[in-house]
Amino acid sequence: MAIKGNLRSGYLTQGGWRSQTGLSTIDPQGLFKKPDLITGGNIPAQIELGILAQESNLWQAESGAIPGQMGSPLAAVDGYYGHQTGGTLADYWTIHWDKSDCGYGVGQVTDGMRKAGYEKTGEKSLDVSTQRAVAVDYATNIAASLHILADKWNEVHRPTRRSL
Repeated sequence: MAIKGNLRSGYLTQGGWRSQTGLSTIDPQGLFKKPDLITGGNIPAQIELGILAQESNLWQAESGAIPGQMGSPLAAVDGYYGHQTGGTLADYWTIHWDKSDCGYGVGQVTDGMRKAGYEKTGEKSLDVSTQRAVAVDYATNIAASLHILADKWNEVHRPTRRSL
């Protein structure tokens, strides 16, 4: 649905668990428009699925979530709070927002998910309500991951000037 631009509110069941998480009505590709590719066409579904499988094994929530129930979103553990290997125990328990990873959900979305003021060079944090939707709603997470993939796709296919 996402690669065709159909991951919209009219196709998704609203209410239920989404209301319980404070999301209310959700429109994933209203938040993350289906991206245009400079090569034309669509990103093949198999490429997006391969990335989702590699990033999270197609999981949105942590493995302890009970089927049919809400659970904590799957989040990158290594580097989540900027924890680095090595150093002291006290350093491990210190949050390093400038080094945090913050990859969330089935697409392990990192871009835009860092705390405002701690973005990496060239990054802009998403507003808090959009970050929440990316973290807890699988459909929004997929729309965000497709948007990031299209950006990378376009970057690879963008002509560059070569110097002689």
